[in-house]
Amino acid sequence: MHGSERDQGSLVFDVIEEFRAPFVDRLLLVMIGRGFLPKNGNNGLLRKPRRQLVNSFLKQWNKEISWHSKKITLARLLITQTRNLAELYTDSKSYKPFQYRW
Repeated sequence: MHGSERDQGSLVFDVIEEFRAPFVDRLLLVMIGRGFLPKNGNNGLLRKPRRQLVNSFLKQWNKEISWHSKKITLARLLITQTRNLAELYTDSKSYKPFQYRW
């Protein structure tokens, strides 16, 4: 189902989708609410505020959250969920997606 062909979906996009809304979308909405105004350059890429965006994301990325009664960083959570997904295919274990409490 997932392959490296250009028109095929990639598993990495499916894995990251679980984290996009609670961490990236939420971060952007908070930043925009606080006055962050992203602007594109002529090439379509984000201009100067990208440093602010990256710094805010990295701060969030290294922040600990509670998950399964443990404190874990988002970086570690992504690794853990990826391993759980691999075990689903190799060991026929069950997979529980990460659900963030807003």
